[in-house]
Amino acid sequence: MEFSMKGHDSGPINHKTQFHIYVTDRNKNSLHANTNDFKVRISGPRAFSPGVGKTPSGTYAFNLDPPVPGRYGIEVYHQDEFLFKEYFDAHDRKPESIETLTQFDMDGVGLKGGKVGETVEFAIKATDIRTGARADIYAQDLAVRLSGKSNLTGRVSGNGPFTALYSVTIPGYYYVDVLYQGKSIMEHGPTKVLFEDRASSNSTICLLYTSPSPRDRQK
Repeated sequence: MEFSMKGHDSGPINHKTQFHIYVTDRNKNSLHANTNDFKVRISGPRAFSPGVGKTPSGTYAFNLDPPVPGRYGIEVYHQDEFLFKEYFDAHDRKPESIETLTQFDMDGVGLKGGKVGETVEFAIKATDIRTGARADIYAQDLAVRLSGKSNLTGRVSGNGPFTALYSVTIPGYYYVDVLYQGKSIMEHGPTKVLFEDRASSNSTICLLYTSPSPRDRQK
């Protein structure tokens, strides 16, 4: 069983910053762990111990919400065994948000529509406008939501570019929105897409290719 952790190294006070703990085998396959086996100890200007929970994506996460500025130490334990220590610098003035420093580019069939019951996808690329490099954003920070005939949530995976996938079960028009930490990042608002019923589409194809009946051939 191997452990790793991802999160930001700085942020504003009185703001929850989420850290994710990954539990894998040597082949990087996800493994199950008991959330009660994890312990997180925060030291620094204030000492506290946030709880660890499991996320829908299968990682284990905790929130750091520093009340005062300063450097905080983050120690993580599993079954009382020390895993690693990281540091977080909390400041009292919120810096420019990461979404304003990031250029998001999206492209793919999933932004156009498709057939009911089929999984469609599109790519999300996040670039730091200051350096031109990949932005410091993770798949769990992103979300895909659909509204229309029904309200749905898609899945986002990858390390950048990211892949967003979703499917619908009812034909009609939908609006696809992409969010970063709960805020929409689509410059012109949600994209309108159309999903057609596969059954009606197939029946149309059958009509187009129906052979003439024997009686018609004799005419």
